[in-house]
Amino acid sequence: MTFYLYLDTETTDLEVLKGHQVTEIAYILEDQHRNTLAERLLFVEHDRDRVGEWRRTRTDYCQRTEENWHLHQRRVHAALCLFDDVKTLCGTAPVLVGTNPAFDQDHLKPLFHEADLPLPWQFCITDIKAMALALFPNLNVPPPQYQINKLLGFANDNKAAHTALEDVRECRRLFHALMDRRGK
Repeated sequence: MTFYLYLDTETTDLEVLKGHQVTEIAYILEDQHRNTLAERLLFVEHDRDRVGEWRRTRTDYCQRTEENWHLHQRRVHAALCLFDDVKTLCGTAPVLVGTNPAFDQDHLKPLFHEADLPLPWQFCITDIKAMALALFPNLNVPPPQYQINKLLGFANDNKAAHTALEDVRECRRLFHALMDRRGK
């Protein structure tokens, strides 16, 4: 049986190599029959406000070390929640589906590394923008999510909250519509 992991993250900035971190993880696990197995929103502790702003006195260092330990524990907990849901509910690695799954994967790698866990999804990732590009021959570049909505005849709600959970729900809806259009 095939399982799908719809995933979205919110981050402190775009570049993981510059130390930017995940702040939210939202995901939906689903089986090949479109049955929802889990839907979660995890808030991930991050250290955005402190990057480069604290002095290195002994007192600051000891306090900082303790804060880092608690931060580490909360970050590990977020990775464990996702990992446990995948292993418990799917039993096998799901296909990762997203609007920009490579971006999300790159930002989650350090989190899973910190938790000493492998990434819980297959190497196979599905980008709905690439799917849309293949299904609509008049497109020259991968379209943004709002354009995919328009191409599929869905209304765009620009007032909807931009959260990881709303984005992952939208991603799932668009993936289903694109799969239906493809004929599978």
